[in-house]
Amino acid sequence: MTETTNNKKIFNAAIMTPYLTENMEAKGFCECFIQEQIKKYGYDPQNLNGYKFLETDKFLVRLHTRDDHTNERSDLLVIGSAGNSEGIVGSLKPSGIIVARYSIFYGGPSQYTGTSPEKGGYSFDLPKNVAVAKALLTHNGVLEAILEREEAKIRAALADLNKNVGQPVLITPFLAEALKAR
Repeated sequence: MTETTNNKKIFNAAIMTPYLTENMEAKGFCECFIQEQIKKYGYDPQNLNGYKFLETDKFLVRLHTRDDHTNERSDLLVIGSAGNSEGIVGSLKPSGIIVARYSIFYGGPSQYTGTSPEKGGYSFDLPKNVAVAKALLTHNGVLEAILEREEAKIRAALADLNKNVGQPVLITPFLAEALKAR
């Protein structure tokens, strides 16, 4: 049964990419480093830093970060493809968690490993764009469909979301495998 607060369903989203949660300036990085992260790697200082929740008329979306150290099972994991992220995602493949890749390699294989999003265990492929990530995390239809874990509903909800974003959220063939695992 889905948990509720103030008559809103709770949706747990683990945001495990620092590009969506870090404030590099507050962490003391120099301006030249920050500009390099913006230019080369798509860092957006106007990201989700400081947000613990996003809210819609039907959902309260709890945003868990690496720093939260929560054992709570997530409904959706948003993670990049840098460093050990691909290894983490690969280890989660049998768990059935729906994982969204937030990457500059959107639409293609990782240039670090040559691995496609679906082979890596990602169900969705997001452009490295804060607005698209936030739209995904606040679309009632998408949230509901993910909680219901019905592929046809997820596909329909993402098609609806994609009408209103500049770059669509892509669904990989691994989504079907993830949905079978739980």
